[in-house]
Amino acid sequence: MKCYKRLITLSVNIFFLLRLVGLSCDITLKHNVVTSADKIYLKNIATVYPNNLRNLYIANAPHINETLTLNSKYIKTLLGNEKLQICGSASIVKRKLFIITKEMVENMTKLHNIRIISKMPIALPYYRYTIKIRKIIENKNFIWVVLSVFKDGKLYKSIGISAKKSMSSVFPVAKFDITRGEKITLSKIKFIKVKGRAKSTAFQTPSAIVGKVAISNIRQNQFFTSSNTKRDELVKRGDIVKVDVINGPIRISTIAKALHNGFKSDIIPIMYLPSKRIVMATVIGEKKVEVQ
Repeated sequence: MKCYKRLITLSVNIFFLLRLVGLSCDITLKHNVVTSADKIYLKNIATVYPNNLRNLYIANAPHINETLTLNSKYIKTLLGNEKLQICGSASIVKRKLFIITKEMVENMTKLHNIRIISKMPIALPYYRYTIKIRKIIENKNFIWVVLSVFKDGKLYKSIGISAKKSMSSVFPVAKFDITRGEKITLSKIKFIKVKGRAKSTAFQTPSAIVGKVAISNIRQNQFFTSSNTKRDELVKRGDIVKVDVINGPIRISTIAKALHNGFKSDIIPIMYLPSKRIVMATVIGEKKVEVQ
């Protein structure tokens, strides 16, 4: 019986001791904290704290889906001269957000041939939301998608996302394989429709391609770009060129020696052979120039 009474007394003493220790904690840190905010305050990481310190700034939140450990020693340095008892070794803070991505919108709407204009992704405070399409409005060039975000079965917010329809473009491509060094003619070009955003490096008009030279092998259906073509030097230094001399309605043809390389429309010096006179001429074709 005495042993039983002693056990009861010991248990009561331990209970009051633990309660006394608990009451001596001015700040009790949470061990695990999940936040979706940008900044962390004392009220976010503690279950017990002085009311006047509830909005004490602790730190910036970690990056999305990363963790930050805030130990009691660090908290004490922030308190300065405040003599407060901190219970708990550290708070481990994880920042989580609910992200609405471009891919998510495309999968929900089945609209893949669009270019979203709205800033993406869209971040919401972390929660298990249910998202539904409220409506899709289309006109000639633009699409407006309205999403309804539900939290616990109730409408939390509506989100509008604007997008632009990707227009089809017509591009010239190689009609068949073109070997490096070949000159590109109109007969070696065909046109295809390209859906989506225009290929920024590809030439879109035949005039930008015809007369150029392939500087690498160009496969059938491949786009023409500045990386696989270059302007053809129609005139090279030392070439004997045909010269058309134009003076009003009068046109005279003669020959001269090119003193410089030249592409189409380039102005280069030429030298008439009999007289050795040097004049400037415009390149108009292969080994052909014009003087006005």
